[in-house]
Amino acid sequence: MRDLSARPGALRPVPWRPLAVLAGGGVAFALLVALYRATPMRCTGSTLEPVCAALRGAPALGMALAVGAVLFLMLDGAARRDLVRRLGAGASCWPGVLLGAGGLALALLPLALPEARLASPGPGILTAMAAGAVGIAAGMLRALLPWRDWAGWLVRAEGRPLLAAATALILPALAGALAEPLGAGPMTDAAFLAAVLVLLGLGQPVTTDLDARILGIDPFHVDIIATCSGVEGLVLTLALAAGLAWHGRGRLRQWPYWGIVVPVALVLAWGLNVLRITGIVLVGAYLSPGHALGGFHAYAGWLAFLAVAVLLVRAARHPRLRRG
Repeated sequence: MRDLSARPGALRPVPWRPLAVLAGGGVAFALLVALYRATPMRCTGSTLEPVCAALRGAPALGMALAVGAVLFLMLDGAARRDLVRRLGAGASCWPGVLLGAGGLALALLPLALPEARLASPGPGILTAMAAGAVGIAAGMLRALLPWRDWAGWLVRAEGRPLLAAATALILPALAGALAEPLGAGPMTDAAFLAAVLVLLGLGQPVTTDLDARILGIDPFHVDIIATCSGVEGLVLTLALAAGLAWHGRGRLRQWPYWGIVVPVALVLAWGLNVLRITGIVLVGAYLSPGHALGGFHAYAGWLAFLAVAVLLVRAARHPRLRRG
């Protein structure tokens, strides 16, 4: 009998182990965020307030790095193929699994303390949280590849993954800084009114304060401020569009790209931001205010941008937008 798997175009086996490792790490981080959001922990008044605030913002940074990694691997074919080859080598993942499990146990340890101590976390609690999160992340990496393979991949890719990681951290910070001055006024009003219309269209009992830009479903309400206007997503989408244009210079047809594809991507990014606001109100009113403002608020935005980014990358590679 012939080996049909060797034929060109034959289906390749699903890389279940990398997917399982990524899914397990994602579940571990989501569990941590959900459990800690359910506690009365507040950074204000903590003995190490900047450290506490940095830990609370770490999940958003992790999402930024994850989105950056996906886009980098989509765009850099040589690095992607080399990584896939190394993942298929079959090295043992158990050292990484044990390291990640230890990190998760360490991060969960402070939850056994009385809520009064968690309300204003001290150095011990913050250290356990930080070390546990680092352990989970390091365990995921080690479960995917041995450290020497990661080093070899970075060397072979000439450090481009590190540049991509730095970009994934810097660009959102710049976009966030621009959201306040650019998002004030009409942009915020438009997002507010659009979210109200969507909620009304869903038949929800919406209550609003037009002057203060407050909307919600009793007893949960949110104020729509400049950073909710969608400007951050628009800036990130424009930055990605410019990067794709530079990446495909000489091969990309600029007029249909900038005249059709990019405007559609911007409209989609803004529309998804409106749906994010709508989702925050629905999650806060019917499920949990803490999860709405603490988890869904940040993660839905990154997932929306990832969807727009993937579609934009795919569109930029469409044969009708390529010269020749």
